[in-house]
Amino acid sequence: MKRLLTIVLIQAIVCISTRAQLLINGNFAQSVIAAPGSLTSPLNCPSTTAGWRMGSANGLPNPQITDYNQAGDTYIDLTPCGSMGNGSWIEQDVIITEECQYNFSFYVKPMNGKGEAAFWLFMDGKKIGPSCITSNNQEQWVRKNSVPFTIPVGKHTFRISTGCSSSSNQFNVIGVDNVSLNKIDDCNVTTTASCNCPTIDQSEVINMKRLTKPNANKVITASSYATVIIRGNSSWEISPGFRCGSTSESEGEIVACEKGATFAVTITYPDGQKKAFNSTKTLSFTPTQYGFYVFSITNLCANKKCTSYNVKIFVTPGCEGEEVQ
Repeated sequence: MKRLLTIVLIQAIVCISTRAQLLINGNFAQSVIAAPGSLTSPLNCPSTTAGWRMGSANGLPNPQITDYNQAGDTYIDLTPCGSMGNGSWIEQDVIITEECQYNFSFYVKPMNGKGEAAFWLFMDGKKIGPSCITSNNQEQWVRKNSVPFTIPVGKHTFRISTGCSSSSNQFNVIGVDNVSLNKIDDCNVTTTASCNCPTIDQSEVINMKRLTKPNANKVITASSYATVIIRGNSSWEISPGFRCGSTSESEGEIVACEKGATFAVTITYPDGQKKAFNSTKTLSFTPTQYGFYVFSITNLCANKKCTSYNVKIFVTPGCEGEEVQ
């Protein structure tokens, strides 16, 4: 994999207040491979490498520094040294000087296995985002991103760990490379009344993640253009789509507006009953009645009501996932 152009400061803890990459040795070019090309040598599995700490849960060996299958290009294999499995991790401390929104990203390449590679991202021991990050693009590097998240001023520890799913990570190699932590706004933009409502075609969807088996963590996007069919008595996490502002606004203005945005949802049940919710996050939905449910969604942008839109869901005892125009 070609190395990304990265500005790196060589110090024990990074303290930067610019848009530069905030991690030391994010591309692992400063890491030394004791046994080049090997996947089994314990010499490649130290507890630290430039800028990073490395370890595993449950007494398993550490991850390893390697250039397996790409001689001379160093990366981290995030499986326990010489084997496969879950629970291995790398982490690094960063000092943040400005409270802003940030993005955590990395490239992943699963090799010699099956299924999908699955990761948790952590800040100070707490998960970043509601779900794990997965990749089933074997034998090729693919970039993965966290959800945008706010980091307060101070020292923080960031970790990438396998262990999202006990059935995942059935690989001899899970390559991780070009890890970045970058600021995505200007830090000095706050939510103001200048924020504009989105046009209706920018937000008329809801994202639905299944919480119960079968197909747990399955995601369906329902729009106002079609009716989605789901099974009764299944549990879902509902996230109404929201985009505050128009494309003419700056990225910072849009991010700042969305940071303080909320949405109002009224659900009409098949029997005519209605329930109303206000939220900045997600709603839980477990339908027990069969028939049509109508979600009426209104985005609230800087305390201003935007245009509402409706999404229909049809609940049955049988099939699931189809869209009916």
